[in-house]
Amino acid sequence: MRLHKNLSAIIVTPENPMPTEQFAAEELAAYLKKCIGIVAPIASIPETGKYTFILGCPDRNASASSIISSEDFVNNIPGPEGIYIKISDAATVIAGSEDGDGHNRGLIYAVYEYLERYLHCCFGAFTKPGTIGGEIVPVYNELFLENTVYTKAKADLTCRSAHVQYNNWAYDAEHSLNVPFFDYLIKNRFNSFSTWTGVYDQIKEMGLLPELEKRGFKLTVGGHHAIETWLPPFGNKDISIRYVEEHPTYFRLEEDGTRWHPTESGRFGGQLVWCCSNEEGIEEIAKNIIHWVDKNPLVENIAFSPNDFRAPQCCCEECSKHNKMENYLSFANKLIRRVRKVHPGVTIGVCSYTDLWDCPDNMSMEDGLSLRQTVWASAANGGLRACGNAEGRGIIGTKIADNMLKFRKLTNSVNVYEYYMGNYGNRHRLLPAADEMQPIYKFYVENGISGSSTQIECFNIWNNLLNFYCFGRTAYDTDLSLEDQIQSICKLFGKGASYVAEIFRIYEDTNKGDLPLNKASQQLRETIDAEKIYSLFDQALDAAMYDATAANNVRLLRMAFRYTMLDREEVSVGDPECDELIYMSRNFNSYLTKGGYGIALPVNYFLNEKTLFDYRDPEGTVADLSKTDKWYMFA
Repeated sequence: MRLHKNLSAIIVTPENPMPTEQFAAEELAAYLKKCIGIVAPIASIPETGKYTFILGCPDRNASASSIISSEDFVNNIPGPEGIYIKISDAATVIAGSEDGDGHNRGLIYAVYEYLERYLHCCFGAFTKPGTIGGEIVPVYNELFLENTVYTKAKADLTCRSAHVQYNNWAYDAEHSLNVPFFDYLIKNRFNSFSTWTGVYDQIKEMGLLPELEKRGFKLTVGGHHAIETWLPPFGNKDISIRYVEEHPTYFRLEEDGTRWHPTESGRFGGQLVWCCSNEEGIEEIAKNIIHWVDKNPLVENIAFSPNDFRAPQCCCEECSKHNKMENYLSFANKLIRRVRKVHPGVTIGVCSYTDLWDCPDNMSMEDGLSLRQTVWASAANGGLRACGNAEGRGIIGTKIADNMLKFRKLTNSVNVYEYYMGNYGNRHRLLPAADEMQPIYKFYVENGISGSSTQIECFNIWNNLLNFYCFGRTAYDTDLSLEDQIQSICKLFGKGASYVAEIFRIYEDTNKGDLPLNKASQQLRETIDAEKIYSLFDQALDAAMYDATAANNVRLLRMAFRYTMLDREEVSVGDPECDELIYMSRNFNSYLTKGGYGIALPVNYFLNEKTLFDYRDPEGTVADLSKTDKWYMFA
């Protein structure tokens, strides 16, 4: 069929579309206009004489049932999150599997698949609103598409979660990149948004929950701050009770006979700070969760994680009979039973983390409990995992894998908590780990692991661009190789694509997977052929120079590499390299600001913020590199 700007077309949705279905239609309409100039209204009934884009499966959209029967559709696209696209001279059907969960993400993925596969868009990045850069949207006078059918029966891994913290302990979610970030996540096959309760509350207060809802995200809320929300030691905005004072027995009995009693400023550590055996306390937590879910019905999973760091468990008579994990799971079993009497669709997540780790023998997990296996164990269990081994040996064959497979026998839902941005000690430096994802995710599929989550932020997309791109997409479709992903994402760089592809390959080859996550970036910085990388970036920019979007994308990717190479403790004020870091951070950084370009340049780790923003060189100013350096002359 022929697409052209004068095509008379209509987009037909199901009658009374869900928020996700309406959003999918609006996205298709917007990109048809951007790419080809087609103005296609959205309606629920076709119009004679207009080319029809039919959105939705036969059970949802009567117009689709004239193309494919419900039975054939379900047999071929059982889901979850399956994709069906049929292009013909009569109509184009774009549908997702009917998963019965009220999300219908498969339809959203199907729209983006159509735009990528047939209109050749690339959604692999975003940047500052109003700035040229980010995703690539080709413009055509006309486009000829062959009649064809494309299907993806289902998502290979059902959990592909963004774990979003915004900062370390300081949960300030107000940022101009929030909505571009949400867009980026769903376009790149993430399906779950997991965050602390403090971040969730702020997103809600900013009125952004509808942005997550219409994109179909599953919401997980809790994490290390769970106790602050559902058994707050000093009360919170929803609960006036100061539990640590009014009900001290709900909290851990210490070895000296006192009860855990944090200071106002130091209450986020301490691991299992509650007594796992106190039935009255468990009842109170369940009551508070039920009340909270009543007011937050979009949240499907409560992540009841321990506080951060390691600490002894409760010393009461009952808790002392069992180890930490046994007490933790016993508590969670009692909690989910109570919560599900009122909210049967809610799940509760527990985690295996540091020394709260070993899957216990002779225990069960109630329906509705899920297990998040972290890759950060105690030293006795292997410590923080290595990353970047092309055969996936950072996970496969390790104690991490052994433990998760034991937990898999107890629950249908096990997912793995990753650090594809590195942990915070990595300071957002480059951490190549994309080459390991396909073998690891195939291993998960073979062993019934639900999927994975990764820390990711709205302000650091460019720092580990290939990791974040490959994460959701490879977990969704494990047939995609690293080379497939490189070829796809490199559309971002226009005529510079081949040079950037070579840069990505060198990144991945340099990281051999023999060091843990917190040291792998340092190894890359010390061993990579930096001059070759800089030369390839020069060639990429020269090739892309006449395409402003592609050229700016090359600049941002190169800035992430430059920051990685320069950011080290021995950089001192007055060095030219320090001047460059300060200039980058002041002008492009999204880490310390509410804006920026989607790149984290946290030089405040070795320069205090006063120095960063007030520093002047001996002549009284930091050089304006944008006037002299092609790498900072953004269109």
